[in-house]
Amino acid sequence: MQAGVPISGSALDELSAPAAEGSCFQVATGGLSFPVPLQPTGNIFIVLNWTNATEPCVAVVPHPEDCSTCSFGPDSCRANSRLEGPDKETLLSYQLPRQPFMLTDDLNARHEHSVCIREANGTVPSLRLLGRIAYYRKPQVSFIKNILIIGVRTFINPGWHEEIHLQCTNCSAASQVVVQPISYDSRCRSVTQQMLAALAVANRHEEMPASVDISELRNSQMEEAAQHGTTAGINCPVPSSGPCSGYADGAFAVGYRKSTDYDDTSHATFILDSSRRLTGHEKQIFFHHRSAICLYPGGPAAHGWLVGFAVVHMPFD
Repeated sequence: MQAGVPISGSALDELSAPAAEGSCFQVATGGLSFPVPLQPTGNIFIVLNWTNATEPCVAVVPHPEDCSTCSFGPDSCRANSRLEGPDKETLLSYQLPRQPFMLTDDLNARHEHSVCIREANGTVPSLRLLGRIAYYRKPQVSFIKNILIIGVRTFINPGWHEEIHLQCTNCSAASQVVVQPISYDSRCRSVTQQMLAALAVANRHEEMPASVDISELRNSQMEEAAQHGTTAGINCPVPSSGPCSGYADGAFAVGYRKSTDYDDTSHATFILDSSRRLTGHEKQIFFHHRSAICLYPGGPAAHGWLVGFAVVHMPFD
C-alpha cells in the first residue's frame, strides 16, 4: 500500500542546526502529517512536494531527537518516482523499508514517529524534521457498479461539479479520488474492450488489490480480467501501464472527501469541483472515451486503486 501527502506552506523553512560534516545532531520538528497504513509488512511511501533542484534524503525515525545524519540508509536518497500534483507541482515519492518500531495493528498507540530529511547545503548537511507519521487502517472499498457520468460545462459558467459516492470502510480525510483517462490503442474503439483491457492491466500492476470488492462488476469476463488479469476475449492490445499509475499526471480532476460525512464509517463522498475550461487536447482525450476512477487511500502515491469507470461529456449549456 502506498501512502504519502505533499508538503505545502513553509515546511522547508524550519530551522536547521549547524554542525560539522558527518556528525550526528538534532533539529526542531515541523508540524506536517504523513499518512502510513497499519500493516505488518511491506514498504512505506513518503511523498514530498519539492521545488529545490537537489533532491533530499528522507528517513523515518522513532523520536524527533533521533533525526541525525546517522538516520539515513541506502534507500533514503533516491526518489522512487516523480509525480505530478493537481496544480502541476512536482511530487517526489520515496519508497522506504518499514522499520521495526513502526505500528502494525494498534491505531491508538502513542508514538513520536517522525519524518526527517537531509539536504545538501555546501559542505555541511542541513537536517529538518518535517512532521509526524499518521497511521490509518487500509480501506475496504466496493467497485462502483454503474458508469459515472460527469458533465463538463464549456461555454456558460465553465467547469464541473460532481460527487462520487463510494461504499468504503476506513476511507479517511487523507484519501483522494482521481479521474484520469484510460490508455488504449487507437485501433481499439470498443469501450467495453477498453474497460476489459484496463481491468486486466490494473490486476497486473496491483491496482486492484483484495481491498477492492469486485462483486458488483457487470459480467464474468470483467470479473476474470480484474481478478486474474485474464486477457482471453480481449481484442485490444493491453496497455503497458496501469489505469491508476502516477498520481494526477493528465488527470481530469482530483476529488477530496466531503468534510460533512466523516461520521459515516461505511460510505465516503468525494467532491470534484472546478470552474476552468477544458483545453482542446483534453476534450479529445476525455470526450467519447472511458476514464478510470482511482482511489488513493493515503493521498498522492505512485499507484492508486481502480474503483470504477467514468464518462466525461459536454451537456447542453
